[in-house]
Amino acid sequence: MSRLLKDAGYTFSRTKKTTPAAPPSKAEKLERVQEIARQILEFKADDEVKVIFLDESHFPADPYVVRGWDKNGVPFFLPDARQSGKPFSFGAYAPAIGSFYWKSAPQSNAKVFRSFIHQLRAKLEDKKLAIVLDNASIHSCKYIKKFIAKSHEVKVFNLPTCSPEYNSTEQVWKRIKPLVHAARKNEKGC
Repeated sequence: MSRLLKDAGYTFSRTKKTTPAAPPSKAEKLERVQEIARQILEFKADDEVKVIFLDESHFPADPYVVRGWDKNGVPFFLPDARQSGKPFSFGAYAPAIGSFYWKSAPQSNAKVFRSFIHQLRAKLEDKKLAIVLDNASIHSCKYIKKFIAKSHEVKVFNLPTCSPEYNSTEQVWKRIKPLVHAARKNEKGC
């Protein structure tokens, strides 16, 4: 079968991801992470602060595809989850206490994100929160910036672009997604 597809002009390749033209280097990422650590220590002062790594992810019913056949010269892209109407989950990992919190939502937007932060504060007994997350647009929109500015108990720290290795919640999603897809496949049968 492989030979037939290759003869027909197809190539077996990884899916293409949209990445910035000039992502930061490892040294630049590390420098930013060290800066975040210093800022969290300043935010902490004399108060107890919970450091939370937060991220959102989608769990589509479609299989978890990493590679596929594509026509030579035509890049292989997967559909964007935001356009597919699949459920989203917000996750937050608190390494100091070893707890993982999550919230499912039909969509990923600033209002759901704000609601999740409120739930985290209530669950963590209204302690000061230092939230470390990526640069998704819902994390830095005007609605969220205004909310964070009003709340002196919550401070957001943005990781550098393309830095999932520094967000513990990203690592949780990486391990959970294939398991979720395998479970869904088993529910439906072969």
